[in-house]
Amino acid sequence: MSFFIYLLLTACLNPTRFDERWSEERCLLLSECEALDLYGYSSESECLTQTDPLADECDAFEQEAAGDCLKAMEQMGCKALLRDRFPSACNQVCAAEE
Repeated sequence: MSFFIYLLLTACLNPTRFDERWSEERCLLLSECEALDLYGYSSESECLTQTDPLADECDAFEQEAAGDCLKAMEQMGCKALLRDRFPSACNQVCAAEE
């Protein structure tokens, strides 16, 4: 993905859209890695409806971190899933309260 497209996509991210894309990327990865059942899902559609949102209750949504999270999710492979589970950038989507 070019930097311009990445910049455009992250500029349009809000918490709701991020959570939708997070669920899509997460469930696609789990499906491709045949790990849905390890996470308690019987299908990709069940995963999509039951994945907990990350940004649903953010006090301060970090748009740049959200974009980094999604970009890292797109690049993850099954081996990374076994090692790291999910990208650390995803833990930075909600800024800590000041």
